[in-house]
Amino acid sequence: MKIPQIILGVLIAQILCLFAATPIFCQTETLDIVTYVPPKGWAKTVKQGAVVYADVDQSKNIFCLLTVYAGTQSAGSPEKDFTKDWNEFVVKPFRADADPKTQTQTTPDGWQAVVGGSNIELDGGVKAAAILTVFSGFGKTASVLVIFNDESYSARASALIDGIKLDKTQSVTKNAPAGGEPSNGLTTVDPFPDKPFTQPQKPLAGPLKQSITMADLVGTWDNGGASVTTYVNSASGNYSGTDTSFFTENYTIRSDGTFTSSFQGRTSNHTVREKASGIISLSGPYINIKFTGGERSGNYKYQFVAYMTPPNGGAVLTFIHIADNDTGYTPERLYYNCGHAQGYITCIVGDTWVLRIAKP
Repeated sequence: MKIPQIILGVLIAQILCLFAATPIFCQTETLDIVTYVPPKGWAKTVKQGAVVYADVDQSKNIFCLLTVYAGTQSAGSPEKDFTKDWNEFVVKPFRADADPKTQTQTTPDGWQAVVGGSNIELDGGVKAAAILTVFSGFGKTASVLVIFNDESYSARASALIDGIKLDKTQSVTKNAPAGGEPSNGLTTVDPFPDKPFTQPQKPLAGPLKQSITMADLVGTWDNGGASVTTYVNSASGNYSGTDTSFFTENYTIRSDGTFTSSFQGRTSNHTVREKASGIISLSGPYINIKFTGGERSGNYKYQFVAYMTPPNGGAVLTFIHIADNDTGYTPERLYYNCGHAQGYITCIVGDTWVLRIAKP
């Protein structure tokens, strides 16, 4: 795959498309100030302030992710808007070039469009290209990010850019939720469909909640893991021992957010037991855990990923630890870190808690 040639081709195609005042005859969708034609037949995932469309060809190990972001207030110029979104959506999650080559043009509707691209490396060492188009004007800005590893997706990426219409008069909504969230807060839409280089996903065991409240956290939650390492003498090839490690922990959360927890772990014939207490709070997409008593201390910030309600009761909560000043994983990075190979959502660097089912 020749990524630089792909990037150049898409940049040229998108700039040309920005001047095409072609009528839209396909069915459109709207996210905040952005109206667009979604790619037909692609898997759709609704996130906070964004919609992700994914297409994967497992037989060829090729894929494309198209992310439409809701509008936000402009930083003051097209260049500043592009730099801000490029750093947030590409540089931070994928360690891409911080100063990519860009092209700027004016659309027939008066918007300034800045397009830039770079090579990136996804989790697991998967190489791809990232193309970001940032529209600026009338005090507002909106973006579309394309991540793909095969030039066959160039035309479809350009088609989505070509079909975008932006509302000059509508005010942008800070942290606007993406459209399509069910009125009851539950969805059966698969947020992490099959992707290249990963094992096939099992069907989700239950519906997902788009967001959670403190009432959803009340109860006792369990988490744990184990590993077994076998050692072999490199010279003789003979067995030379086994090391077993495991841990279990639980959190009992009350309606006011206070909790008690216990931890037990063992490795290399050493056992650790701890008890702690504290308070859990929710802030938008973040879960904050503060330890105030017992043998643990400190504040921990997590990004909410999923809350599943299986048919037999209980719940499965998935979240990722992030730094205090971090805004969290982008939709694209979540897509490559998370899946449901066992029927419930787990993430490579995340935690998964299981809510105990109350006894009758």
